[in-house]
Amino acid sequence: AAIGANTAAAGTFTTVVVSSATDSTSGTTGAINTLGGVGITKDLYVGGDIGINVAPTSGYFLEAVRDGGDGATRRTAYRAASGQVSDYVRFARGSAASPTVSINGDTIYQLVAYGYSGAASAFVNAARLKIQLDGVPDSSGDTTDMPGRIVFETVPNGSSTLTEALRIDSSQDVTFAGDVILTGAS
Repeated sequence: AAIGANTAAAGTFTTVVVSSATDSTSGTTGAINTLGGVGITKDLYVGGDIGINVAPTSGYFLEAVRDGGDGATRRTAYRAASGQVSDYVRFARGSAASPTVSINGDTIYQLVAYGYSGAASAFVNAARLKIQLDGVPDSSGDTTDMPGRIVFETVPNGSSTLTEALRIDSSQDVTFAGDVILTGAS
């Protein structure tokens, strides 16, 4: 099977390489446009940023927009043995070719939630979870230690500033910024 100037003939293609100097900015521009679903049964390599229903914003390698529906993602794993669906997030200083050690205080991962403000006409921070280094890696006689802390931040009512509410440090000490209120049966 062969691919013509603007259309592909029916058939099975072992390798298709598409080269274009024009970046895609919508579902109708760029090197590849589909008028239906695309089934991929092997690995997919993308050498640039990905936008789903949107041109990706600079600084984001993956951006997705759903207009008129939930913005949910779903992953499901089926297996005979025990297991889970996992996200593995890795951070290093340096580069992919020459990584260097992460240092105390580095934020390795953060999850930030925004709500839309009519008054600001913009998305505004509501809360953030940060996972940070909480000590010096590769120390204390252990060349594989990576002390970490989890920090929860919220925006108080009447404010627009993220403020630390809870911290679990590498010693497993828990620090609350506000009152601790316990409810339930006594």
